Amino acid sequence: NKEVYVMSVNELLDANRKFLDSGRINQLKFKPFSGWVVISCMSEKLADLLEESMGFERGEALFIKTAGASSTKYDNSIERSAAIAVLKKDATKIAVVGHADCSSASDVFPITEAMKKHNIPRSAVPDDVREWMGLISNPEENVRQLVRNLRNSQLVPVSVEIHGFMLDTKTGKLAHIVSAMQEKELKKEDLHIEELEIKASVAYKADKFEHSSDTHTANYSDTPPAIDISADKPKP
Repeated sequence: NKEVYVMSVNELLDANRKFLDSGRINQLKFKPFSGWVVISCMSEKLADLLEESMGFERGEALFIKTAGASSTKYDNSIERSAAIAVLKKDATKIAVVGHADCSSASDVFPITEAMKKHNIPRSAVPDDVREWMGLISNPEENVRQLVRNLRNSQLVPVSVEIHGFMLDTKTGKLAHIVSAMQEKELKKEDLHIEELEIKASVAYKADKFEHSSDTHTANYSDTPPAIDISADKPKP
């Protein structure tokens, strides 16, 4: 079993006192909002790494973090938060970021066993435990699915760009795997997912993405399969 260090409340408060005494709060500059919303897993592996790898400093982006960054029929918190980011904060771009070593990409058995350990009755969750918990089969496909769901959402304006990425937590490399774009002349029912043939790592620069000359993106195909959302389009 993975060793876990449990911090006490007193230790947490002691850390806060040291933080206050250091005066570091005055060193944490607040930058103007860049228009980006980043949706990711809540994994501790992404702490600090996510912001650093994308080049965001405090204030430059809004972050939505959930278990596995998955959307289910039981939970629309990602869609709701993304909509609020657009409607209240004037966000213009959404980045969905997955990582290959996501612990939500697992079987349901450890979850049901943990429920027994903590005396949580089986009746506390619906029959489809896997769906309710938001467990995923493939982190990359989960990113594509969430991009698809957000693009088809009536709560996310069609003018908002939606991009999907995979982040390597060991190297910090960010791979751009899908974009959902909308041209101004298209109607809602004509929305489409545009697959990008990305062969380079992606680095955040000001208000645009610039691609490096590196032509090797480990673990990702050069031409990812197209996403078919025809079944998701509204009926005419």
